[in-house]
Amino acid sequence: DLKIDPMAISHDAAEPVGYRVYEGSKKACICTDLGCYTDYTQACLQDSDILLLESNHDINMLQVGHYPYSLKQRILGNRGHLSNAASGQLL
Repeated sequence: DLKIDPMAISHDAAEPVGYRVYEGSKKACICTDLGCYTDYTQACLQDSDILLLESNHDINMLQVGHYPYSLKQRILGNRGHLSNAASGQLL
């Protein structure tokens, strides 16, 4: 039986969630639009057989890029998007 469990995530949207999907002994997680991760996030993603995780930007490229300052701050904030480095650390 397929089982789908939502998990709370940090993003600037109304009640954002990621998903844990179970089929027998297999576990897949979908976690995009993630501003930061916590111990809870790490525990939810642990032991995943498949993980779809956002890796959104290189911090240096974002800082020198053409986006307006307000958008850069939104992306970099705890309710924005994970950087490539932060995604790598989470893995």
